[in-house]
Amino acid sequence: MALVLSLREGEDFFAGHQRIVMGGRGQALSFIVKVDDRAFDISTQSWTEVHPGVQCRASIHQGSRAALHRIEINAPSMPVLKGSNYRTTRKETP
Repeated sequence: MALVLSLREGEDFFAGHQRIVMGGRGQALSFIVKVDDRAFDISTQSWTEVHPGVQCRASIHQGSRAALHRIEINAPSMPVLKGSNYRTTRKETP
């Protein structure tokens, strides 16, 4: 089962220890995500592997929050956390 996050441009999430950053809008129902120095166009049409074991696709957002991108993340072999939660967890670990 995929995890669905709603993120703004510039916000990030982590799959394992890999940082993935939300970019701007792409074509019609798509947007960009950035992984290291690579950029991927994420659409509603198909899953895109952005990192080994991490697949993403766009999800249609039903609402008036046009600034938010809704992303489905399928990474069954690793934890997925919003960037703020990942950084908080890292600070708590000695």
